[in-house]
Amino acid sequence: VFFFKQKTAYEILSGLVGSEMCIRDRIFLSSAYMTVEQRLKNNEFASLADYEKELRIFQQYFLENGPPGPNRRIIMLEYCQRALNDASGIFTRKLLSEMELQKTLSQDTTQKLESQIAELKEETRKDSEETALKLRNLETMKAELTAKEQGLRENYNTLLKEKAASEKELS
Repeated sequence: VFFFKQKTAYEILSGLVGSEMCIRDRIFLSSAYMTVEQRLKNNEFASLADYEKELRIFQQYFLENGPPGPNRRIIMLEYCQRALNDASGIFTRKLLSEMELQKTLSQDTTQKLESQIAELKEETRKDSEETALKLRNLETMKAELTAKEQGLRENYNTLLKEKAASEKELS
């Protein structure tokens, strides 16, 4: 008489061939990785280093809770390597986008500053021209006043001489 013993889940799993174990491990990895992947897509990691820390925690979780099997560590490492490559691409694109934005902002700022410099140079040139014109006018006025003063001194001296002569005649 043969009795058929019902197999336990572990016995069934241990009977899986390599490709079935790979599929089982990848399904577990994909399911467990969804939370990390969602955080990555939502830009919740400040840097690639923060993501790598989370990936190490994920690896530890798989080693502690994942399905048993002889190649599970290799499968997990390959999965995490692909995930890290994908995340590196995301972070690289994000950095390139930020750099492009910084470049655009820098160019805008440079153009504004160059425009302000040009305006200030033009104002300075106009102020210099106005100042030079005022200086020429003042020098002309000074020359005129100096000439007038000289003429008045000569007249004064002439008047003094005439007064002295008139006083001499009267005395």
